[in-house]
Amino acid sequence: MMEDPVLAAHAVAGPCFEIGGEFTPGSIRDQMVRACLIVQRAADKSLISARRPLLVIGAGPTGMTAALHAAKRGIPVEVVDTAPSQTFALFRCDSRDVEPTLYDWPAAHWDRAEFPWAGAAMPLPWQSAKADEVARKWALEMNRSLKGVEDAGSPAPKFHWSACADFGDDGFAPNVDDEYRVWVTLQRIMKDGSKVPIGSNTPFGAVLACAGRDVEDCCVKTYTGFSFWESDRFEDPDCGCASAPRVLISGGGDGALQDFIRIMTGLGTGKFFDGLLLATDSHLELFETVFAEIGQAEDVAQRAMSWNEPRKRDDAVLLRLDRAHTDAIAKLKASAACWADITAYINAVVAPRAPNVQLLHSRAFFTECYALNRFLALLLIEVLGADKHRIPNARVSEVRCLHDPHGNGAAGCHGLPHEVSFRKSGEARDRTETFQVVVIRHGVGKSNRIFKGETAVVRRRQILPYFIEP
Repeated sequence: MMEDPVLAAHAVAGPCFEIGGEFTPGSIRDQMVRACLIVQRAADKSLISARRPLLVIGAGPTGMTAALHAAKRGIPVEVVDTAPSQTFALFRCDSRDVEPTLYDWPAAHWDRAEFPWAGAAMPLPWQSAKADEVARKWALEMNRSLKGVEDAGSPAPKFHWSACADFGDDGFAPNVDDEYRVWVTLQRIMKDGSKVPIGSNTPFGAVLACAGRDVEDCCVKTYTGFSFWESDRFEDPDCGCASAPRVLISGGGDGALQDFIRIMTGLGTGKFFDGLLLATDSHLELFETVFAEIGQAEDVAQRAMSWNEPRKRDDAVLLRLDRAHTDAIAKLKASAACWADITAYINAVVAPRAPNVQLLHSRAFFTECYALNRFLALLLIEVLGADKHRIPNARVSEVRCLHDPHGNGAAGCHGLPHEVSFRKSGEARDRTETFQVVVIRHGVGKSNRIFKGETAVVRRRQILPYFIEP
């Protein structure tokens, strides 16, 4: 059954599959592609059918994509989620742009700004917008899709809110019968935390866990900064503070670089990049050459890292990739006219804000991230001065809000003075400096996987199609 490469890549035990966790790439678009691929291939293999229902764990955009895609094929679906009602994490964020194709740059379709831009229709299509706007449109589209399923005479997905799935005493090894069905007990989560079975033990043709990406690490000891999908004021003048703050961003991946770009320019990555291309349109040929070189370097890096264990053996690959981006920027700088236009645009965007921002990261190079975030962050640093805005080879050890030592950076002490202790590689002791805004983007923290154990998915780095073929 598992000779299909999509199913094999996500299988954890029997006909149970995991999309959540630390798969890369892991954008919303990529997770939706995974959901549809798994449903299609599971149906092709007759794992799920009109007589073999699908259980989906998690009712976020990935889970809803899987559930609706299966339901439109006439497959009975049940969905469980620990939330008390339908919601999307993106509802909480009105300040961050979400982009379906931007971070495919330098691929030629990066500016399409819609999903899907080719291939088959998707249950939850979307376009570039603020996160909460996208979530509202998903909610409307979800309701339309559910009605469409019922109008077509197919069973609509059955939802169980404040609920979970029980796979047995060890929580991992599912009970698979001779017909290759998974027997699962659905449970209602009561207010006191106890669990009550929903009906009897039920057979499913397949189980798809869509619990979302692993939980991000935005904390240092007792300090908690803004989470990624939390509304912030980073694009406002002075980050929404009463006066110009000193800002520390700790991290070298996508979240840190994206927020560095937003705070420095007051623009989302897409709008900043659009402005850069418009300001330098007379140097199109040079930019095309440079972008092609970056694309080749990114391809080399992705092929190398696809066979590495996550975060192991990556340093040499990422160092070479960082240098490739730096070399590309040097080619732009070698053209006096082009560099003058780049510098003029960046100074025009950044100077009125006069941000005092330090980007601190633990290695000499940025970690695994999208090409556009890497390129634009390095370009900003080159134009504005590396010594002013970058602290490489350093780690934050403690953050203390001087107003409230136990204050939460997102809710209680944004804009108030914080003592931040950090140490650069090779130094004997910590430095301590004061910042009014502290952003922690330390990547993945606690695992969000449903299935855990020795047979859980290990192939986490993938090269995915951009859309689903009809």
